[in-house]
Amino acid sequence: MPDRTCYIMAGGQLLGDPNLYRDFLINRKPLFAADRGGEYLWRWGLSPEMIAGDFDSIDFPTLKEMQKAGVPWQKHPQEKDETDLEILAEIVLKKGFQRINILGAWGGRPDQTLGSIAVLHKIKKKGAHGLILNPWNSVEIIEKRIGLDRETGADFSLLPWAGPVRGLSISGCKYNVQDLNLNPDETRGLSNRVESPAGHINLKEGLLILIRHFKDPFGLQAFQGKDQMDKESEPFY
Repeated sequence: MPDRTCYIMAGGQLLGDPNLYRDFLINRKPLFAADRGGEYLWRWGLSPEMIAGDFDSIDFPTLKEMQKAGVPWQKHPQEKDETDLEILAEIVLKKGFQRINILGAWGGRPDQTLGSIAVLHKIKKKGAHGLILNPWNSVEIIEKRIGLDRETGADFSLLPWAGPVRGLSISGCKYNVQDLNLNPDETRGLSNRVESPAGHINLKEGLLILIRHFKDPFGLQAFQGKDQMDKESEPFY
């Protein structure tokens, strides 16, 4: 079965050393870029499969270099209803990608950050799974059971998204619950820690934002246990 994983470089503020992003992406393909995300990739010596957006933030000479080198591009109006990231997410979904890793979309303007989470929700509704990454965190939306960690001591937080969560159970962690209802106006799900290789989250109804905190740059592999309980807990970078 072909690998249906792709990587999107968005144009938001980079958290941490930019070289960490370059080192992470250098052997990962295919790469797509949203507006200034293409400038990041080009500066690191990486060429995307496509760049899309309204091109209001990318350096114009860099964009011309990319076009001259034959990088496919799609220009969209500046006055539009979607962000550049949402447009590009739609493009890769239509190409059939099921695992969409997004970098450069967490940090800087909080409105754009919340918009990026909304894009994760759209990806989920389309039957795929999205992950926002920076060197020290991952953000995703889950709607059922997911394994947490094969190492203890990993920190994570949970927040309801787009409504209440019903029947939340957490096991193998510092704070465990059984059949809990969690509302969007509650912060009970913040700041938990995995304490067992068998740690997991299960929910019966609703959507949860899962934010994981890395000890080492891009350390999601610490969360990827041997026993995969469903497709949401499979490694995808």
